[in-house]
Amino acid sequence: MFGKSGKSGRDAPSQKNEAGITLIAPNGKLVGNLTFSDELIVNGIVEGKIKAAPDSGAVVRVQGRGQVKGEIRAPRISISGKVRGDIYGSELVEVAASAVIVGNVYYKSIEMVKGCCLDGQLAYWDGDKPAASDKAARRGAPAGSDAAHSSASNGSPDKKKQSKQASAT
Repeated sequence: MFGKSGKSGRDAPSQKNEAGITLIAPNGKLVGNLTFSDELIVNGIVEGKIKAAPDSGAVVRVQGRGQVKGEIRAPRISISGKVRGDIYGSELVEVAASAVIVGNVYYKSIEMVKGCCLDGQLAYWDGDKPAASDKAARRGAPAGSDAAHSSASNGSPDKKKQSKQASAT
């Protein structure tokens, strides 16, 4: 009866073959940790950790009206809303112009659009274990070349150095 094909031609769904989309609607709020596979779209509010297996190919999308207050760990992460917490993207992190992130971003590959707001540090992360730059970022210290990434991302040179050099000549 259930899970067997009959004359109706319908089969029971196979969980291994189905791709699923998990949606937090604009009027929805989830409080607690969320583990998922496939795709998660956040248009509402999530207060807690979001996690997908690093080798799952899963995608988290925090849309323009979406908000996450907690850590996000997934292979692919796309932010155009607000995130307050650290982000760990084992494949790709995309940050749109409308994104507001308060927390550190650990990435293997990153795309940032001019106009986004990041209050935290950027650090390369290969997805396996925290790198030395990851530990430095937690202490609040500059993380070598990663400090150059975060200052380069806002496109503004160090104006104090320039003005001191100009006045010295």
